[in-house]
Amino acid sequence: MESTDVLRSSNNLQDPEVSSRALVNKRPCKAFVSIRGVNSRSGEAGCVTRKTATSVQISTGPLQLDGVFEASLEQKELFAATGRPCIAAVKEGRPCGVLHYGQSGSGKSYTTSCFLQLAFQELFKGMSQASTAPPAAQSSSLSDTGCDEDAPTTVRISIVEEYQGKLVDLVDPASIVQTSSVGLSGHSQHIISCAQHGSQIVAAAMEKRHTGSHKLNSHSSRSHLIIMFHVETTISPANAARSAPAKTSATFSLIDLAGSEKLNRTQTEGRMKNEALHINSSLSALQLVFRQLANRRSNHISHRNSQLTMALKDCLSGHGSLNLVGHISSDIASAAETAATLKFVHGARKMEVRRSPASSPTKKSRAELEHANAQLQQANRDLAEQVETLKGTLSSCTASPSSVSSRISSSLPSGSKSSTAFTSPGGAPSPIASSVPSGSKSSPAASSSSASHGCVCVFEDLDRHIRNEPPAVTSWLSDSADSFLWLDEYEAAIQKALCQKAQQDQANTRICQLESDVLVLQGQLAQAGRDAVEKLESQASGFQDCIRQLELEKSLRQQQHAENMAQAEAKLAVQAADFQAQASFLQADTERQMEEAAADAQSRLNAQAAETQDHISRLERAAEAMQQEHAAAIEEAEAAWQMQVANVKVQAQQLQECLNTCESQNLSMQQHHTAAMDAAQSQREAQAAEVQHRLQLAKAQQAKLQQHFSAAELAADSRIHALAVNMAEQHACIGVLEGDRSHLQEQQKAACAAADRQQEELAAAAATMASATAAKVQAAAETAALRTACTLLQQRVTRLGDGFAAVTKSAKGHLVTWGLVHPWALS
Repeated sequence: MESTDVLRSSNNLQDPEVSSRALVNKRPCKAFVSIRGVNSRSGEAGCVTRKTATSVQISTGPLQLDGVFEASLEQKELFAATGRPCIAAVKEGRPCGVLHYGQSGSGKSYTTSCFLQLAFQELFKGMSQASTAPPAAQSSSLSDTGCDEDAPTTVRISIVEEYQGKLVDLVDPASIVQTSSVGLSGHSQHIISCAQHGSQIVAAAMEKRHTGSHKLNSHSSRSHLIIMFHVETTISPANAARSAPAKTSATFSLIDLAGSEKLNRTQTEGRMKNEALHINSSLSALQLVFRQLANRRSNHISHRNSQLTMALKDCLSGHGSLNLVGHISSDIASAAETAATLKFVHGARKMEVRRSPASSPTKKSRAELEHANAQLQQANRDLAEQVETLKGTLSSCTASPSSVSSRISSSLPSGSKSSTAFTSPGGAPSPIASSVPSGSKSSPAASSSSASHGCVCVFEDLDRHIRNEPPAVTSWLSDSADSFLWLDEYEAAIQKALCQKAQQDQANTRICQLESDVLVLQGQLAQAGRDAVEKLESQASGFQDCIRQLELEKSLRQQQHAENMAQAEAKLAVQAADFQAQASFLQADTERQMEEAAADAQSRLNAQAAETQDHISRLERAAEAMQQEHAAAIEEAEAAWQMQVANVKVQAQQLQECLNTCESQNLSMQQHHTAAMDAAQSQREAQAAEVQHRLQLAKAQQAKLQQHFSAAELAADSRIHALAVNMAEQHACIGVLEGDRSHLQEQQKAACAAADRQQEELAAAAATMASATAAKVQAAAETAALRTACTLLQQRVTRLGDGFAAVTKSAKGHLVTWGLVHPWALS
């Protein structure tokens, strides 16, 4: 089985030489495009068209790809170019995948469903042919690797979706899907027996996939779908002399990416907006990996940035391959998305997968075999020395097979049927005595052979006696086990030598097969080089013939061109006279039409100017009225503010009088206590200190009130300044209107001078009218804003008055509580 695997891998080897540098797998990704919305019959030109089978035409020029297809109902041509080679590669043990990429609504999910049906047919078509075809037909269908093309195959399917950064098994949701260093793990695998069975599993899984609806697509996929076909193929070698049938296993991945979305076009909100952000993030991570693979200087590939790139790691590393299908639309509205998709797909053709020399199966196996062969040769030499040592020991041993036989016979019970000598199963005397004659000087090889034959006969007789009399022989064997230790060691050494010899022969056979494969590959490369040289030579001769033909055609065309030029000059002379007459007539007619158009345009412009003048006068009157309203509102606000300030000042004066009264009462109370209570001087001092502290608190409260008053005055001043600024803006708007009026007058004068520019002047007049209307709307909005500001100012003054009243009430309460004044004084 190992030799078959090595042979299969050697067919894919491009460079058999061992290099210390990292190997590079050129072009692991092929880029294809499926164009949706192409209508070749109507002749309508979209943002992209199919130029050839491998190129598309865009605004900047042709773009070369590996295949260009027009979206159809069955997608058979696209599957034949992308899916069928992948299935063939998977049967040979190489992982691969097909990835569908594009904007939302470009047909990725529909193409994936078509690919699934065609993939089932392709997989089980080969299996059915292999099972129903006669043996002769199966043996004649051999691939280049020498194996049966339609080999027995086992197919397992797994369906996983990547939704908002999480992996979900759609077939068995209870499975915990994770990513490892080689891709996905933990997902369920289900054996499918036929195409219908696989379609049922896929249909049940598709019902669990997350979908949604937005402006561009009524059935939009909200997750990335990964469908994996785990294919295990049993390959029988063409030559019966080779090893046993080998098994290869690989995975074919079919990836349906969710479409990239622009939020301003899809207009999604809530959950779908969050889904779109996750989709765009994972697609950005995939684009980063593709750019890093395309950049030869990049030493790190960011597979771990997202679950999607980890799932695709198997297809983008080692011997894996990937076919990228970009789905685009020829609609002009999707030109930006189409350009981005084409840029990504075209850039994927530059990818290179780096892998270490250890990842080359042929070179690794050959190095291991050479090392194993050296070890086997050394072990063979050691065993040969051990065999010679054993032979010498055997020749010098006193216990020959005949003596052993006599010892065994003498040790057996007297009632045995063969108590004196062993006999062969046929009843003839045992050849033990004759195998090693007494006193013979045989060679070591002959001694080894005879000893081995004698040991075999001894053990045959022992086996027969054990079957005849088990108890006696068993007790004798237990007493004489030490006598047979050298026989066991000798037999084990011989068996070990034979096994190692067989392993060495097998390794030599594999090395010979590898060398023959390398020679075959070198011959194929040489033949390919010769074929290429012959093809280039034939193409060069063809090119020379084409050049000669083109030169001949060029001379003929030059002659024909000279004749055509002479005829054309004669015709042009005749047509020039006709054109001159027609031009004079057209000039007169054009002048007349221009005069009529100028008169008509002048009349319409005069009417429009009158309407514009009337409209401007109305706007001026409205602006004056609005200005008067603003002035009145400002005067009212100033009067209200002055009144509030006067009230605040009155209340402040009252509070100051209260404080003065409190101070005078405090002085009288101190004099009274000084005259009345001389004995309690210390207590009076404490009370005086407390009263002083309370006075300080009252003064601090008075300072806070002053600060509030100052802040209120500043706010009022700022508001009055804002109102003044708004008035200045109103005056500026009136100035703009005056400028528009002068501009209209200049346009009217210009229209009288140049009648051919009447359309531009009409458009300019309409724009001016629109700006005047917008100015009127703006003036109305500013008037409403000023009214709202006046209302807010009044509310602010009211709140300040309420706050001042609350502060005054709180101060009075504190004065009463501290005992500085009596309640009747405040009333």
